[in-house]
Amino acid sequence: MFAANKSDNSAASTLKIGVAENPPLVILNTNKQPAGFMIDYINAIKPALPRDIEFLSFASWEDLLTAGIAREVDVIILAQKTRSRLSYFDFTHSIITVKNYLITRADKTVLSSLTELNNYSIAAIRQSANESFLVEQYSGNIKVVSVDGIKQALMLVEEGKVDAAISSSLRASHYIQEADLENLVEALDTGNDYELSIATRNDQPELNILFEQALKSLNQNELDAMRLKWGLVKSDEYDWQLISIAIVVILILIALVTLTLISNLRLKREIKLRQDFEQQLAAATANIQSQRNLAQKEARTDPLTGVNNRRKFDEYLNAEMERFKRNNCPFCLMIIDLDYFKMINDEFGHDVGDQVLIDISQEVQKVIRPYDHFGRVGGEEFAVILPDTKLPEAETIGERILEAALSYKMESLPELAITVSIGLSQVNEADVKLLYKQADQALYASKENGRNRLTCFNIDLS
Repeated sequence: MFAANKSDNSAASTLKIGVAENPPLVILNTNKQPAGFMIDYINAIKPALPRDIEFLSFASWEDLLTAGIAREVDVIILAQKTRSRLSYFDFTHSIITVKNYLITRADKTVLSSLTELNNYSIAAIRQSANESFLVEQYSGNIKVVSVDGIKQALMLVEEGKVDAAISSSLRASHYIQEADLENLVEALDTGNDYELSIATRNDQPELNILFEQALKSLNQNELDAMRLKWGLVKSDEYDWQLISIAIVVILILIALVTLTLISNLRLKREIKLRQDFEQQLAAATANIQSQRNLAQKEARTDPLTGVNNRRKFDEYLNAEMERFKRNNCPFCLMIIDLDYFKMINDEFGHDVGDQVLIDISQEVQKVIRPYDHFGRVGGEEFAVILPDTKLPEAETIGERILEAALSYKMESLPELAITVSIGLSQVNEADVKLLYKQADQALYASKENGRNRLTCFNIDLS
């Protein structure tokens, strides 16, 4: 379990808040504090709570719900209000609405309505509101397969062991991207949207009042920044909010100018007021822009290594592919994978593993050119886009990366040896997926042939 915000107060005065993984709303990392939109949300309202808080993490939603019913936790964040849960919990007003979809393989028959679910097997999280929805509404037509988490459900769909999984779009998108399950699609909106809120134990009704009051302490600018940081609002939608604020401000300024023209006796005073207001507006606008820039950077940056994350890297790759389509500009894709990384974590611990990822990413950046694009695209997997580059030059860069990894030493663990395997492919067709596949095949060949080597995907590009 993860603990945070402890103080000298007695355990009885500490609010125990139960969480289960639900990316990007709640993310649980081994040996680290929980993160995500709702963790930021709770920390933002913490000053308005008269008691200290402690986060307790659970491996599954079923375990968390069981702990709440047993009064082992006082609060559950991200809970859907149902009739059966009202026997144990009070609920605050809704904090976020999430849409639920059926996730299927892309080669499955397209559905237009839930009434078409004849003889379907659907995976749902055990004791979730989605599971109850399926059982109550469609138990005669479908088979519900209970699982511990959405990641397990998606893998069952990918392997063809069930026809579909039911999940919120946010959570499904996270795991599809994390596990690279490109064959899965959101096939149908179930219409069973979640209105997620904070659930508090109903034998202490004052907790519900406490959280309702604390939620009012969060201002809209803080909430907007958190939503943008965790990808819960489109950037263009956020821009329209700023435009609306600007329009209101302009109308206020016009009103102030009109008043100064009408009242000559108060001219100097009105000008002074207007100057003060403009200074405050400039400061507020600069603060909003700063928060927005920071949130946009965090949304596209790997939090551990500080390099581009998969989302930003794919943007660069798609842009380079468009340049290839227009001008036939050659470029190469290089995939770098740390050898035996699981053994490093197992033998030396995840803190050492994290430091290795940070250090190796820095070593790669020293080798590549300033205009190359570098990113972390998986757990221990990195990738480089080499613009205006053919295979011979790309091989030279790759060999230098192999040497840099091999010569890397950690001062505190001189016995730790690091090698990497590299797969390299040059663009041949205007197809991003094909280019990735070719580089992956080359990487697989490096692994199969003993690791600590570079393999090029062989295509005649002369």
